Amino acid sequence: MKIRTKHFALCLLLLVLLSLACRATAGNPNTPDQQNDIQNQDQSAPENQPNQEAPPEEEDTKTPTEEVTIEPTQEIGDFDFFQQIDNGVITIEGVLANSEDEDTFGQIMTLQLTNPGTEEVIVTVPCGLVFTPSDEENQRMMMVQPLEVSLAAGETKSPTPYVVCIDVDAGAPKFNNTYSIGSLVDNPDLLKFAQCICNQELSTELGSMDGVGVQMAAWSVSVGGDFSNILEENSAMADMLEQEFGDSLGEAMDQFRQMVSMFGDEWLDECEIELEKEQ
Repeated sequence: MKIRTKHFALCLLLLVLLSLACRATAGNPNTPDQQNDIQNQDQSAPENQPNQEAPPEEEDTKTPTEEVTIEPTQEIGDFDFFQQIDNGVITIEGVLANSEDEDTFGQIMTLQLTNPGTEEVIVTVPCGLVFTPSDEENQRMMMVQPLEVSLAAGETKSPTPYVVCIDVDAGAPKFNNTYSIGSLVDNPDLLKFAQCICNQELSTELGSMDGVGVQMAAWSVSVGGDFSNILEENSAMADMLEQEFGDSLGEAMDQFRQMVSMFGDEWLDECEIELEKEQ
């Protein structure tokens, strides 16, 4: 009886231990080897899982901005000098020589401008503009300094543009000789020269050395550096040289060339104009 009781107690103890073991494994049903496999799978999961595609970028539904060029409204004062004349924005009442000493350069012309309209007008007279004489024996005059004039409605003004003579074999303008508005000078070198001198501030004093140099250079450009064809018999240039120097025509011409070189070459260099000099 004692032995059976002892065996019974042992059996009961084994049942309790088995019960406890089953409870322990119920919370974690995998074996140690299985747990290791699961851990290995967890570590390698990122490599085995397919890459997730990034969400597509949102399309720009904004309408592209178009570049729009806005043309400014053209006012009356926006026309250039020749357009202002052609369209009647300004009127030229007259162009007169104002020097009593027959000068060839400086502010020796008077330009009478009128604004017949009802709005203010800004007039910019271009450098290189030629004034044409009524008397063909006189030289043409060319603008070489900037001139801007403001004209109120109905106003008339008489500015004096700075000019030089460009026909070395013609006579200097006489007081009150009449001129008319021409076009820009058609000699490319003279136009380049005029626009270059337009950026230089010249003395307005009559007979200034600046003016002498610019006049000599203008004459030189007008004949391409060759004065040999200007001494025709009874020409205005021959008369001027004889009056100026009082020597024989040949000697006077030599002195004239020296003056051109002395005073004019500096301005030709300044304006980067190269002329073929006489031998």
